[in-house]
Amino acid sequence: MFKSKIIYIPFLSIIFLLIACSEDSEENDTVSPTLSCPEAMNVSVDTFSNGAVVTFTSPVGTDNIAGSVTTQTGGLASGKVFPIGTTTNTFTTRDAAGNTSTCSFNVIVTRKAPSEDLPYFVIENPTPVGKKWAKIENLSDEFNQTDGIDRTKWYTKPDIASAGWFWTGRPPGLFIEESITVADGKLKIEANKLPATKIINGKSYDYSGGIVRSINQCKVGYYYESKMKANKTFMSSTFWMMTEENACPKRLELDIQECVGELTPGADAWAVSGKFDQIFHSNAFHRTSCANTVETRKQGSVITDVKNWSEYMVYGFWWKSETELWFYLNGKLAYKITNPTTTFDLPMYYNLAVETYDWNPPHADGKGMEKFTKEERSTQYEWIRTWKLDDK
Repeated sequence: MFKSKIIYIPFLSIIFLLIACSEDSEENDTVSPTLSCPEAMNVSVDTFSNGAVVTFTSPVGTDNIAGSVTTQTGGLASGKVFPIGTTTNTFTTRDAAGNTSTCSFNVIVTRKAPSEDLPYFVIENPTPVGKKWAKIENLSDEFNQTDGIDRTKWYTKPDIASAGWFWTGRPPGLFIEESITVADGKLKIEANKLPATKIINGKSYDYSGGIVRSINQCKVGYYYESKMKANKTFMSSTFWMMTEENACPKRLELDIQECVGELTPGADAWAVSGKFDQIFHSNAFHRTSCANTVETRKQGSVITDVKNWSEYMVYGFWWKSETELWFYLNGKLAYKITNPTTTFDLPMYYNLAVETYDWNPPHADGKGMEKFTKEERSTQYEWIRTWKLDDK
């Protein structure tokens, strides 16, 4: 019996010693685990998708002492549907002593760019059953010419009486052809200050812009869109259509988009509260003519997420019928103008203009252009595309 005790006591002592050493090593462990995440993942989806299923191998940390555990503490698990935009996935490894390491990586899901084979629609495709869209080439332009603007599609001279155009600008802004260029795959219309005041027909002009008009006609049923970035000045950036200026008996104007780059101290209160430097705004005008003495209109608008000059946006218009006018922003239906003050039943022409507005006058000191580069003073059109519906 006595010999048995002599045998067991040393054995128990060794066990207690091992336990104590283990506890001491955990209490003294100050080394954090090692954990590394993969690089950012970029996924592209079609324009009608809201997200994408994304799979990845979850990172697992290592430690100097066995027993560390890695868990996902932010983002979405592998195999889930990741929404459009950036999702940050975060992982944390914790060891037995409570030391931690964390890493993160982004999953970036983007929609594909607008196609040259289909109008830019996002999420919902409004194409009628049994129909398909066909591009109208003489009303479309990618502006990738190396020899200037396509003269078979566009006028750049403000006053062309034979084509029904007489407007040369609203004082103090004068339309000049020199403001209009095609370069770097873009149509650009520059806003600027004239070197000296010009007096034309008794009117004073101190600023220059430009106007581009289509040679061919826009018609009911077509879809119209442009990828456009506004200039940064107090002058306008526009994408619209109109009948000839002296049209009779009815004269129509349809503004798809009109905005300004900055609101000046003299801007009307309604323009300031309406954020006309951060807006998608449309008008359906019944202008005065030989048979109409009172101008009327209906309009629609939404505030954009960012200033109009900060990035390219796709402005679209479906002339669905004579009384149904649908407006799209970046591929999504933004609003409708239905039952305008007259039927929109006449062919019109594209107008792209940089002009001045009396409701957003120039800076009183005559300054305001000097702080902007030529690029910032220019309204830029990356493309204009026009579509019609055909049978499949």
